[in-house]
Amino acid sequence: AFFVLNLFLAIICDEFHEPDRVVVPPKRAPLATVGRRMSHARRMSMLKDHERRLRVRGLVESAGFQRFILAVILLNTGLMCCYYYGMSEDLEAGLDLANVGMSAVFALEMGLKVYALGAGPYARDPFNVFD
Repeated sequence: AFFVLNLFLAIICDEFHEPDRVVVPPKRAPLATVGRRMSHARRMSMLKDHERRLRVRGLVESAGFQRFILAVILLNTGLMCCYYYGMSEDLEAGLDLANVGMSAVFALEMGLKVYALGAGPYARDPFNVFD
């Protein structure tokens, strides 16, 4: 059911994606004026948030992180193949628990990527849309 939902969302995103449409941003105040209106504490807070995002982006784009996620995907696929009719309740409970744990890893991955990249760039990557 989850796969069908992802497939449906990918089709909807593809259907409403209009690459020829150009969006013109509204007129903005010069950056110097905006900077003066912002308090020093607010600027420092934004700088710290930007630094955190850069660190998280370095993590999620690292080869080690991507290999780890790929390993979890393969392990999850293998464990989903272990279900069979007539299996013991203990084995089924263990497989269900492992599935919930791996779903939590996937949700954490998505959250980190959305935080690091932003929602728009995250959604534009076809691999993330497939997720």
